[in-house]
Amino acid sequence: MSSVIIIGGGIVGLATAYQLQLLDPGIKVTVLEKESEVAAHQTSHNSGVIHSGIYYKPGSEKALNCTRGYQMMLDFCDQQDIPYKKCGKVIVATNQAELPALKKIFDRGVAKWCASNSEWVVSTTQGDLQSNYLVSCAGLQSDRLARMTHPDFDLKILPFRGEYYYLKPEAYHLVNTMIYPVPNPNFPFWVSILPVILVEA
Repeated sequence: MSSVIIIGGGIVGLATAYQLQLLDPGIKVTVLEKESEVAAHQTSHNSGVIHSGIYYKPGSEKALNCTRGYQMMLDFCDQQDIPYKKCGKVIVATNQAELPALKKIFDRGVAKWCASNSEWVVSTTQGDLQSNYLVSCAGLQSDRLARMTHPDFDLKILPFRGEYYYLKPEAYHLVNTMIYPVPNPNFPFWVSILPVILVEA
């Protein structure tokens, strides 16, 4: 029986474990997480929005991946009876200089795994674990883990903190969609204002 060890119990690690078991119910999957519970970091601190990929160039890998993931997430929610809401998105230009970028986004909106025979040994505080495959889904720790097996690995994870706001319940009637700014290419992370919403249409 094949076995896989996954490092990281966040959304990526857990989703990877779930998909592997769907593909091969006989596979042995072990998820390692340094915290006492799963999804203790970024996974439990995101906005809850399933993005449609409108910021990506149509036909690009990012756009195709986002669109496919979007539909897979909705299918999963339907199968598991997880409620969600399709609400759309309003993208706002705050000055004249942002209008060309907004037009580009509008035009985009209109136009819309690894085999190896090796064996891994992972040393943990609970003893050693052996597996045919090892998958790192360690979030902000991914670069550090990569350097444990590839000392010359020269990429580094740069963490950042996103911000989003919820409207007060008495103001829900004012907005029934998400509000996003036009992305600033000099500062690619932006603030969004969210009512109680989960999904872009």
